[in-house]
Amino acid sequence: MNKKIRVFTCIISVLFITSVQAESNPEPVDEKKQQNERYDRTKEACKKRSLPGELTRVDCRISKEGRAIAESNTLIPHKQNYILFYAYESEPNLDTWIGYDGEPNNQEVIFQISFKYPVWVQENKSQDIFSLFLGYTQKSFWQLYNKRNSSPFRESNYEPEIMINYVPKSAYFWGIEVPVMTLAFNHQSNGQTEPKSRSWNRIYLNTVFARGNYALSLRPWYRIPESKDSDDNRHILDYMGRGDVIFAYSNGKYQASVLLRNNLEITKENRGAVQIDFGFPIPSIPRFQFYIQAFHGYGESLIDYDYSSTRFGVGILTTNWL
Repeated sequence: MNKKIRVFTCIISVLFITSVQAESNPEPVDEKKQQNERYDRTKEACKKRSLPGELTRVDCRISKEGRAIAESNTLIPHKQNYILFYAYESEPNLDTWIGYDGEPNNQEVIFQISFKYPVWVQENKSQDIFSLFLGYTQKSFWQLYNKRNSSPFRESNYEPEIMINYVPKSAYFWGIEVPVMTLAFNHQSNGQTEPKSRSWNRIYLNTVFARGNYALSLRPWYRIPESKDSDDNRHILDYMGRGDVIFAYSNGKYQASVLLRNNLEITKENRGAVQIDFGFPIPSIPRFQFYIQAFHGYGESLIDYDYSSTRFGVGILTTNWL
């Protein structure tokens, strides 16, 4: 039991440190006073539920990341960081439950840790910003309540990537701001041996559109081909799709997002996934939010990429999309 408590403590600590780093605001140094004054003005404006002028929630996040990079060049949040203390799966996949007794529990713990590190940042005279990031995301499925099998980790997905970010000074599409574009090489695997081994490589282009409290992310990807001998999930695109779309909303306190994936097979068997997220403030604990997540479809984890699952979970959220 003490081992489980230590694991929980480590997870919460990592999530908390990532959140603190995102919010840290040391005193500005003299040579960057003007830049930090802009960061301060943006920070104050972003506290309002209705943003002034053409400011967007994506601008707020970019400004926060920019200050963290300028002052400490440290790890900053990438994707969502959360832990679902109770996640209920209606019908667990029995085909991949290999090496354990009985069946997997319907209830488990799911957590995701995601951060990135700025390797290189350049600002040119036009104030366009180019940057190179190394990113890492880990999502784990922990059968904490499965006592008969000593509470094993059913699956962990590891996702390192290298990203080139472009933040234009001013870019609009049909009157909607395009605050950032990202070109990335992404590897995802579960670190297991056959018959549970799953991995793939892809290149994606993520374009973000934003207006006020709303944001839209379009991320198509191209899978890098593998030989038939080394490909342990050759039909993964039929289930994980050719890209994803994220609709996100934030008013500075409440968070909501919808993630959609689809294989774009209209004439054949159409498959995809939808994930809905809500975050609500926790009184007296401003760095954490009460978190609700619902998922239905394929590809929630690599081991279950070709299995349709339906899951509902509750927990805490430290960093969201916006």
